[in-house]
Amino acid sequence: IGEDESGGLPSAKIHQYGFEHWGMFGGKSYRVYLEYSDTVVQRDPFSNNPEYGTAYNHGLYPYRHYDRSIGHSMDSDGESWSLGLQYAHSTTSSWHFDLIYADLNRDGEGINPISPTAQKLVQVSLSDQYWWQRHEFHWGVGWQSLEEIETGVKDEDPSVYLQWMYRL
Repeated sequence: IGEDESGGLPSAKIHQYGFEHWGMFGGKSYRVYLEYSDTVVQRDPFSNNPEYGTAYNHGLYPYRHYDRSIGHSMDSDGESWSLGLQYAHSTTSSWHFDLIYADLNRDGEGINPISPTAQKLVQVSLSDQYWWQRHEFHWGVGWQSLEEIETGVKDEDPSVYLQWMYRL
């Protein structure tokens, strides 16, 4: 999207790129994706002159609803990479793997309710999904690290979950 316009076209851009591939491996289906997002405004893609505090914060038409951005979930001034893999190892079960790395609110200022300060986030998760008749079972394990850049304080949390749903 563009934050401002010049000559009828966006002139201050933020970026999101992705790649997805799916197919069959060993007679089973798979899907792999890679995504990159950068919500720091760049007017010239060939210069190193970022405009922090600009994305989603235009004075006349902000991209916000109740202070939350209507754009990317990491809000403004962030950069993220995500990698995921899904593998259906049977007709009723599939494995999921996700890896996320993000620099949130890189300048540590501005309107950003997701990350009011500059932070680094790393998340890893592995889960399985199983269907039986009208029942759906999920289980997963994960790990998350969130580091405050200014103070160096790091919070690391493992996670485990089990979920059961019944489809009506």
